[in-house]
Formats: sequence, C-alpha cells, structure tokens
Amino acid sequence: MSATSLALVLTAALLHAVWNIAAKRVVGDGYVFVWFYDVLSAIVWLPIGLAVLASQGWPLT
Repeated sequence: MSATSLALVLTAALLHAVWNIAAKRVVGDGYVFVWFYDVLSAIVWLPIGLAVLASQGWPLT
C-alpha cells in the first residue's frame, strides 16, 4: 500500500471517529444536526466541484 493510500485510509478513519463522537453528543433533535452537517458539506464541496469541472472543460455529457 502506498503512503498516499495509507494516509487517505487513516484520514477517513479519523474523520469517521470524529463524526461518531459529534453525533453521539447531540442533545435534542439529531435530524437538525445531520441537516446542518449536510448543508455545511454542500457549501464546502460545491466550489471545489465547480473548480474541478471548470479545469476539465465542463465535461457534463
């Protein structure tokens, strides 16, 4: 396994553990927490996705 692959797997495991800890500490309605997480993820990833599409010449076909 390459160093890049190992780093990606370890990062994913760490982020998953952080998500589990955060989700378990939610007091009240967990759906609101998940909804805010999804909205924040969309806000973060949308510009990145658009930049990747723009760099590839918008290959949407």
